[in-house]
Amino acid sequence: MHSIPRLKPYFSNAETRSFEQIPSLYDDSSHTIFLHETASQKEVIKALNSQSAEDSPFWQGMAEFFGVHLKQQLQHFDSLYPLIAQYSPLEIPALLQTLVVPNESIWAIKTDFLPGQSVQSELVTSQMVRQLAEHLACLHQVESDQFGYIFGKTKTETKPSWPQHVKQQLTQLLSVHPLLNSTEQEALLGQIDARFQPSEFGVIMPDLRWDQFLQQENALTGLTDLDALVFGPVELDWVLLEYLLKPEQAQLFCAEYERHRAIPEIGAVRSVYRVMLFLMNVLGEKNYQAWRDYPALFV
Repeated sequence: MHSIPRLKPYFSNAETRSFEQIPSLYDDSSHTIFLHETASQKEVIKALNSQSAEDSPFWQGMAEFFGVHLKQQLQHFDSLYPLIAQYSPLEIPALLQTLVVPNESIWAIKTDFLPGQSVQSELVTSQMVRQLAEHLACLHQVESDQFGYIFGKTKTETKPSWPQHVKQQLTQLLSVHPLLNSTEQEALLGQIDARFQPSEFGVIMPDLRWDQFLQQENALTGLTDLDALVFGPVELDWVLLEYLLKPEQAQLFCAEYERHRAIPEIGAVRSVYRVMLFLMNVLGEKNYQAWRDYPALFV
C-alpha cells in the first residue's frame, strides 16, 4: 500500500493545493488512488499495489489465459488510453504521466479528473444499459487475430490456438481448484474439442463491472479503469454480461448492440467461459454451483 509521503515528491509541484488518498471500494484493490488538486486542475493518481495484484486470482488468470501482467500493461497506457478514447462513446481520462521506479516498487499513472459518481448496480437505468451496449460494440469492432496485450509485448498467440490454449490452462487450474468431478471435467474439456470454434477477437473487458463506470444524472459519462483491456473473444464479454444484466435489461442491451454489429452466439462456449471467469474470481462469487446455474440471458 502506498502512502502520500512516498508518492507526493513524484507528483506534487509548486501549484499543489491538496494531495489526498481516496478510500478504496475493495480491501484487496490492485491500486491505491489519490486526488491531486492544483491551482488549475484536478488529477487522479493510481499507484499499483503490486503484491495485491500478483496475488489476486483475477490477475493470475489474466496471466494464464491472456499472458498479460499489470506492471507491463501499465507501461503501455500511453498508447492504450488514446485508442480507447478514439473508439468508445464514453469519456476516457487523458493520461498525463506514467511513473515506473522498480527499485522503490512504484508503478503509477496520473490522469485528469473526470466528474461523476461510480455506478451502483441497483441504480442502473435503461439509458445506462444502452450506453454500455454501444460502448462494448465499439470496442468489439477493434479487431485482432491474436489475443493478449493490445500494445507492447509481441503477440504470438493467434485465434486458431485459443481453444487448445484455454483447454490447457483450464486443465492445469482445475487440478489445483477441483470445482468439478472427473466426469464433469472430462465433459467440459470435451466441449472445447467438439464445439469450441475460434471466434471473433476484439477489445474485451474481462473485469467488466458497473462500478468501473462514472455516471451523472442517470447516464454513463466515463470509464476510468482500463487496466484489464485485452484482445480476446467477444463472447467472453457476453458470458460475463449474463451476471450483470436483468432480463429486461438484456433485451435493451441486445437491441442497442445490434444497431452497431451482429450479436455473437454463446451457447457453445457458455459453460467453458463460466468456469474460466469463476476461476478468475471476476465478481467475487465463492459458490460455484450458484455461478454455474445462473440464468442464461442470451442464445
